[in-house]
Amino acid sequence: MDEQWLIRQIEEKREALKKLLRSKDFNLKDEEIIKLSQELDELLLQYVKYKAQE
Repeated sequence: MDEQWLIRQIEEKREALKKLLRSKDFNLKDEEIIKLSQELDELLLQYVKYKAQE
């Protein structure tokens, strides 16, 4: 796993979450929104850990 891969994954999840939030009634309890948010959080944490190791 490298920095560019992580950045692409973060961007993809962020865009998917934005699209989902725009397409549905803004319900933060929706399971798909929660799942995408958690995946995005995990990717961001991985990125921070990666940068801290540099």
